[in-house]
Amino acid sequence: MQTSTVLLIFQSFFFDACALTTLIAPGAESQWKYYDGAEAAAPEWREISFDDSKWKSGKAPLGYGERELNTTISFGGDSKAKRITAYFRHSFDFKKTDDVREFAFLIRQDDGAVVYLNGKEIYRYNLPAGEVQFDTRANKTLDGHREDRYRRISVPVTSLKPGKNVVAAEVHQSNPGSSDLIFDLVLRGYGEKDVFLPGKVPQSARTVTEAYHRKHYVGAGMTIPDGYSDGGRGMKLYPDGAIRTYREVIVLDRSKDAALRKHIEFATSKEIEKLPPEERAKRIARYIDQDMSPPRGRSFSGGPVGVMESEYANRQVLLGEISTRYGAGVCRHRSLLFKVMGDAAGLDVALVRGKYKHRYNRGFGGHAWNELILKSGKKFIVDVTRPNEDFSFLDATSQKAVERYLDTKTNRIYQPTKAEQN
Repeated sequence: MQTSTVLLIFQSFFFDACALTTLIAPGAESQWKYYDGAEAAAPEWREISFDDSKWKSGKAPLGYGERELNTTISFGGDSKAKRITAYFRHSFDFKKTDDVREFAFLIRQDDGAVVYLNGKEIYRYNLPAGEVQFDTRANKTLDGHREDRYRRISVPVTSLKPGKNVVAAEVHQSNPGSSDLIFDLVLRGYGEKDVFLPGKVPQSARTVTEAYHRKHYVGAGMTIPDGYSDGGRGMKLYPDGAIRTYREVIVLDRSKDAALRKHIEFATSKEIEKLPPEERAKRIARYIDQDMSPPRGRSFSGGPVGVMESEYANRQVLLGEISTRYGAGVCRHRSLLFKVMGDAAGLDVALVRGKYKHRYNRGFGGHAWNELILKSGKKFIVDVTRPNEDFSFLDATSQKAVERYLDTKTNRIYQPTKAEQN
């Protein structure tokens, strides 16, 4: 069940501008008490009054068997008979304010969990109904995106009390041979203007929004207008322009997005303008990679983006604010930004969504990238997410391009030259 996805370690780059207040910060910014013993925790372990001074402590994410952990807990002496349950506690102080209208927990666990706030259950996932015991197994094994995902749970302000509050969580494995366990939890407070539900896509942006949503392609002759919205492949786009999705809705609005305007200023600067098209594109790609990569590298982008997906599920976030708020971006953010900056720089750039075939027959993954078309007609794939120093500036007729960059149904998009075929 070990995940093969990108690492999810949080660093100090995670910004809180997206929420009015943070009561429990993500990842390494929070210290948790935990109990990983061979017997059940004391019956009162979830209560505010419980003395957890003898419990161990560590930074989130906590667990075992995952590379991204900040704290590794014990599963016992037998890797084939691991303990089913681990317990976690975190206390925080809350000062009531009229500005906070809603609180939300962002929770990641593998496999099942119950979360309590001040002794009362507020969340249960992947566990049977009724009393949960030390040996109660999760209903099913989580893997892939299901174990990476942060789930958003809204709670009313009245759930918290002035002064000390305690969040307690128990995480259960589906079987004693499970390879990994992970737990992380964030608690945010929001005011009326902190999170926006998506409105209707304006008529001026509907053609481009529909092109990418239905055909997964925005050609070099189409620019991305303000009002453009992208909620991912799972987004539902209705005839009247209304949208609904399970993840964040990326919105383009140059008038409101100061960070995006700075990106465009770079793309249109004299320094970039004087370069030949291919070098111009490479400079923009490197700029985006630097802007949307955490200090430890682009492979550490998954954690912050995972929280954003839950925190802004079916809600709007401006394209430029993704990196300023979360310090990271993945392919769908990077490729859209490259399209916007490339158009501003006078390049012929397309935006493409499809699948990427991994090496060594490790299957296909959903992916987004760009195409650069030169005046000679030569086409390159520009992939700002791939870890090559040249950002996978691939000739679209090369064997790697033909075999790895596929459409959403895993059919070939690009055709090899006769030389490549031979």
